[in-house]
Amino acid sequence: MALVPGNEQFVSTIEKSLFTICLEDESPATPNERATAFLLDDNRNRWLDKTLSFIVEANGESAMFCEHSMVDGTTFIGIITALTNATVDHVEIPDSVSSASIVPGIDYTYLPFSLPDALNPRITELRETYLDAVTGYTLQNYTFDTYGASYIRGQKLPPKSVFQVIVQLAIRLHFGYNPHTIDVVNQRHFQGGRLDSLNAATTEMVAFCSAAQGLSTGGKEHKKLFLEAVKSHARLVALLTRGKGWSRHLMALKEVLEPGEEAPTLLADPKYLRTKESRLVYTNFLDAGLSEMGNCWADREAIWSCVRVSDERYVFFSVCPYNP
Repeated sequence: MALVPGNEQFVSTIEKSLFTICLEDESPATPNERATAFLLDDNRNRWLDKTLSFIVEANGESAMFCEHSMVDGTTFIGIITALTNATVDHVEIPDSVSSASIVPGIDYTYLPFSLPDALNPRITELRETYLDAVTGYTLQNYTFDTYGASYIRGQKLPPKSVFQVIVQLAIRLHFGYNPHTIDVVNQRHFQGGRLDSLNAATTEMVAFCSAAQGLSTGGKEHKKLFLEAVKSHARLVALLTRGKGWSRHLMALKEVLEPGEEAPTLLADPKYLRTKESRLVYTNFLDAGLSEMGNCWADREAIWSCVRVSDERYVFFSVCPYNP
């Protein structure tokens, strides 16, 4: 802003706006293409410091893009739902209202922006660093259409816990064991609430996955272990839903320590420290209204999985693995 007159108006206008819309030229048609366009692009056409942006591609595919340190993802669930409903129940605009009636200079104002040449090398360096960080990630989207939440409830079982068991079995087959799994639970029903997390790889979950992988037991024993795995996950979800988790509480205790203050021995407990060592799996059952979600972990062996369980006969799985 100081180097080029006129840039101040451009920057301040964007910063004062409620949101930005990024119009782009790609036409992604598959989950991988959409991941490349929305999540893994080179960021030439994004204002990265904006709380909320909408990205719209040439073929009408769109996504939400938010600056996470400014606002929590769960805050957007309401607007995502509204947008999804408006898209599904789309109402055509009358012919009398069209883009042809928009008059430049009256309906919108073009704001010029000039980039000082001295900043070009720095931008090139930042883009190369970013591309190196995200190269190799892919978005795989799976649809399971045999049954959904209604059928599972009919068996008197919690749908999300049942599908967590399925995810854990897949993780077991991928890694050869069940690593610590961060499973998030929404706590927005509390004032100021956000998320809490649990370890989905419970003792009961690991016992079932081990037996199912090796087929070392009979059908009755498998069913018994399966139900115990489901129950162990459902119990933890119920505790966190009532605000009785420990992860965020211990995080808060650690954050409020004064400089030089001795940390409680609890924070040095070996069992607690083990939960911080290996975080290779993240699962999300938050029902954000999106069939595709993606994320890139710093640990490239990690897998991020978003699961959307519907009442009908389908379930969406979005998985972001690293595949060099």
